[in-house]
Amino acid sequence: MTIADFFAVAFSYFAHLMRGPWSPPIHDLSFLGISSDAVEKSLKLLSADIWSARHESRQLLSKFEASARSILPVIYQPSHLRIKPIIRRDLGLRQQYIAPLPALIILRATVGLYYDLQGGGTTITNEATKRFEDYARRSISAHCPGFECAPAVKYRYKKNPVETPDILLMQAGRIVAVFECKATKLTFEAQYADDPVESANDGYAQIAKAIFQLWRFFSHVRRGIIKFDIDADAPAVVLTMDAWTQMSRPLRDRLITEARKISYEKEPDMTDEDRRHPIFCPIRELDVMLTLSNEEQLLAAFRAGCEPYYQGWSIAQVRADAVPTLKGTKKYAFDPSELLPWWAKKLDGAA
Repeated sequence: MTIADFFAVAFSYFAHLMRGPWSPPIHDLSFLGISSDAVEKSLKLLSADIWSARHESRQLLSKFEASARSILPVIYQPSHLRIKPIIRRDLGLRQQYIAPLPALIILRATVGLYYDLQGGGTTITNEATKRFEDYARRSISAHCPGFECAPAVKYRYKKNPVETPDILLMQAGRIVAVFECKATKLTFEAQYADDPVESANDGYAQIAKAIFQLWRFFSHVRRGIIKFDIDADAPAVVLTMDAWTQMSRPLRDRLITEARKISYEKEPDMTDEDRRHPIFCPIRELDVMLTLSNEEQLLAAFRAGCEPYYQGWSIAQVRADAVPTLKGTKKYAFDPSELLPWWAKKLDGAA
């Protein structure tokens, strides 16, 4: 089963179950080129019978309360609907389906795919990371064509291979911002634990490493190890798949401290001039900002995020508060049929 077929089934059920509760199943998606086998396999990932859903919900809550070593408030409790957003009940020979929160069907078939694929080993993880970087460069270029988004450049330092940050944002050949991409997603513990860094140490270590990698680039350019023309106020951006540091200035400060420790050990010639204040930017916030900003407005938002007043704010909040609003919003920059072959099909009158 392909990802495109899985999403087609999920999207169809989302539209189907938005019409009303307890609906019959969809038997035929052949008009979209989706086989009955793909529908059946997709539905197994998207749905559960009502008794299984209740049992699994209890098990899920018990698991995370044991992990957190406390009773979780309702607002922090995990939801089995994020795993199986569609509920089935059997009425004799008939089956009926309901989606209590239909939007979760789309989330399950998009961001939820990460959790299906993350156990696939290094090859899949590396491919996902590469696609994350490629998407970020493509999105910036599509929405702000005045930028050139160069990929990482490989070079050698002390006989060791080194790479620049993943995205070198340029205007007229001059670097105006640099991005280091981290495709790791937040675990439940990372979101809700009393000490998120301790509970998701590997993930947060990757964020601290990203900060160090940005600083190392500025240091190597300043010292002439690699040649680039860089703006004096070019922002250093950590681009993440999830909002790792939202709503927590102490957590951000802790990650910067960890990055400093790495720099003292690995780059003793680094100076405070090289250690520019990092901007933490989830990809979803970047996409929203791109639809609302021209090139100068986007850069202005990142530069404002470095100011002491805005440290601790999300970058989207900084954009809204510090930078004038673009008149109107840009059109969606991509053609969905590039990834979803069925999107452009003529449905011959099918609703």
